[in-house]
Amino acid sequence: LLAVGLNAGYASNVVAEPSNTSPFTVKRSAFTNKAFEMIAINTDVKIIGLAKNSFGVKEQQGSATPETFTPSLASSGITVDSVDKVTGKVTIA
Repeated sequence: LLAVGLNAGYASNVVAEPSNTSPFTVKRSAFTNKAFEMIAINTDVKIIGLAKNSFGVKEQQGSATPETFTPSLASSGITVDSVDKVTGKVTIA
């Protein structure tokens, strides 16, 4: 639905980075992951859906400093008037 709303081209199950940008070409899995195909997306707006485990985790070295976070939540104004619990046998019918 997002691609339709944006008038975008969509490629699902993409398994690699784009191999070309003119035309925008990506490699995707096909035939229940038994084959691969190269497809071109020719629209101005492009949406790419990545296949599971296509890209590995890459560890980045860095430093971080912990900060104290104390959120404050406003009262929601929701109240529970009653709770009805079923006792005994429950029928599925």
